Amino acid sequence: MKTNRMNNNPATAPLVGKAFQALEILFLIWLTHAIAFFLHEYAHSFSAWALGYKKDPWALNYGDWSVVNVLCMLKIDENVNYAPIFADGHGWYAAWIAVSGILLGTGLLYTLSRLFYSISRKNNQPTHALFYFWLCVMSIGGFYSYVPIRTFSSSEDMSTVVAGLQISPWLILLFIGLPTSLAMWNLFTKLLPDMLSHLYPTDLFLPRLHVVLCSLVVFGYCGLAGLVRPAGVAAYWLSSMSVYLLLPLSVILCWPSNRKSKGN
Repeated sequence: MKTNRMNNNPATAPLVGKAFQALEILFLIWLTHAIAFFLHEYAHSFSAWALGYKKDPWALNYGDWSVVNVLCMLKIDENVNYAPIFADGHGWYAAWIAVSGILLGTGLLYTLSRLFYSISRKNNQPTHALFYFWLCVMSIGGFYSYVPIRTFSSSEDMSTVVAGLQISPWLILLFIGLPTSLAMWNLFTKLLPDMLSHLYPTDLFLPRLHVVLCSLVVFGYCGLAGLVRPAGVAAYWLSSMSVYLLLPLSVILCWPSNRKSKGN
């Protein structure tokens, strides 16, 4: 009987509703990360197939069904063997396959998600707007995890681009890092505040949750690559700065204040 009275208590209804909304946001983060991740990996795979260096473009290394792999996809990759490509003297092919994950997969996703967010915002479709917002976050995080975090790595995609084109990684940092920096600046100074004010004009809990999660995804999860993979000294220090400095700083600077609330 005590449980029934609690369930019927109007005072608990807002808390239960926000808890469900928080769970929905967490599921949305997982879903949009999965979409961004597989678009990136299939961009590699289909590029290799189009250039004649892979028989089946759908054949990724999918890993296992462990909880960690299902949630974070840490054991999944494009399943492309670059050794025969370099052996054939096709460094340009190898470079294109390696960079296609960012340019075709992640880049296309960012462009479309940014466009459709604006359309959903204009048409007053909050659910759609939130979905495209998180797709945009995941695409920006994908850029960031490679450039600058793993630009100077001796492995991973960017090292293949460097070897294939025989160029300096500083050129990659310039031509991909600059647009990535601008996209990140736009995310935290324009897109995130716009989404919060549009979807949650009188709430504080969910906007603050979004700020924390957005910072965790970009500067934490995506910025962690240099700490969890053997990516070299530069990646280690860049990841350390991302996790221990930029993550808390972004939360502090983007934290919604009481002035955005009415009656809270």
